[in-house]
Amino acid sequence: AEAPAGPPNVIVYVVDSLRADHLGAYGYAGGTSPALDRFAEQATLFLHPSAQSSWTRTGVASILTGADPWQHGVQGRLDALAEDVPFLPEVLAARGYRTAGFVTNGNLSAGFGFGRGFETYEHLPETTSEWVHVTSADLHARVLEWIDDGREDPRPFFLYIHSTDPHYPYRLDLGVEESVPLESPQWGSVARVVDLQLGRAQAEIGELEATVELYDREIAYNDHHFGLLVDSLRDRGLWRDALMVYTADHGEEFLDHGGWGHGQTLELEQLHVPLVIRFPRQSQGLRIGNLVSQNDIAPTILGYLGATWPDGRGQSLMPLVRPEPVPWNRVSLASLQLDGFSLASARFGTFFWIEKSATDGKFIHLTADPFGHRDQSASFPGWRDYLSAILARAPQPRASTAVTPDREVEKTLKSLGYI
Repeated sequence: AEAPAGPPNVIVYVVDSLRADHLGAYGYAGGTSPALDRFAEQATLFLHPSAQSSWTRTGVASILTGADPWQHGVQGRLDALAEDVPFLPEVLAARGYRTAGFVTNGNLSAGFGFGRGFETYEHLPETTSEWVHVTSADLHARVLEWIDDGREDPRPFFLYIHSTDPHYPYRLDLGVEESVPLESPQWGSVARVVDLQLGRAQAEIGELEATVELYDREIAYNDHHFGLLVDSLRDRGLWRDALMVYTADHGEEFLDHGGWGHGQTLELEQLHVPLVIRFPRQSQGLRIGNLVSQNDIAPTILGYLGATWPDGRGQSLMPLVRPEPVPWNRVSLASLQLDGFSLASARFGTFFWIEKSATDGKFIHLTADPFGHRDQSASFPGWRDYLSAILARAPQPRASTAVTPDREVEKTLKSLGYI
């Protein structure tokens, strides 16, 4: 890609609860993502990105800090980001960027430390209606309003946009002519998903298929408005020299391993998220097959700007984008310390170890078992021990910084079954 004359505008666009294998660019045939697929044709698509956890606050903390969960310390329901952890908005603000964040998930409200370094930071609060989350149409309208209000500011901008359309409740039928047949009005609702997650209910006949269809429609709705956002940036003359990152905080499970939703396992459907980066003036699509991680995003943005990320395990992906071949031996780590679940995972290439303890877990060889349904520890004891040893060398978790959310945020999190 040809470099722009000055520092580019930087946009990080995160879609909540979006698993990569439900996108056309990652091989899905469901027609959910024509706008993203077009975007990827003129961007760099990473085929094997891995999230650092399976719920929002931990994953976004890794995206914006370049750190593993052990390092940034944001793992529990009330954990907040500590002030001494390097944070992308602060780093870019120090380089002369004006910064703004617009989020639609209460887990990212400023009270949890995510407003640090932003000149403008807004949580568009969830409603008490059936849809709960502010839609991407309304979210993007607020983003464009901010952009237009600042057109006279000569500084480049950094934008963090967090859209939550595919998150449950899976009931977003906006713009769809034919509704999904539901035997029960509770299918796809927050209460129903939470009951399924906790084992208080079992899926009824046809419920799985209907719920996945609703989830796909939410992805398609978000994708449509993502395409409109790109068009709006192009119309404003802001697209050619923009660096845009498209990713997700975590995936979503639909009985792939016997569960629903997210935040209870570290299986592949919850860790395999999309990562597509469009560098300024890039006109041809690249496909990168190396394993990469969420916490590589912040170092990559700094790497493009010619700087080095200050701390953390994340690595700049710029060496993979350049034409010269480079050695790349990435181990991607993840952690889930939430609601009584205590899991860690390590992945190297196609070898994947999900650990409950040093002697208990599941080893997967993704070439032989791409969906991770059986433990193959006995067939690959050396690789299993190698990945377990890497987890054993992970740093001691930093002390968490717990906070008490304000009343409205607490109400929101309770409505979603989080607390």
